[in-house]
Amino acid sequence: MVIKHDLEIIASFSTNGWRHFKNADDVKNSYSLMTDLELVEKLKEKYGNSLSIFEYPRNERPTLAEVYK
Repeated sequence: MVIKHDLEIIASFSTNGWRHFKNADDVKNSYSLMTDLELVEKLKEKYGNSLSIFEYPRNERPTLAEVYK
């Protein structure tokens, strides 16, 4: 899953539980106990309608390097 604010990637999640955030302000201790969907809801609260969520089919997922290219 790739999450963008406007056109900038602010976070990405993998299916193995790994999460990457561009902004340290978006990383909070309480987030570690949230599911991906709960975390997306928190980011929606913060960024509003300018947030875009992209989910990829299992066989078409990009690598981390491809996401941040």
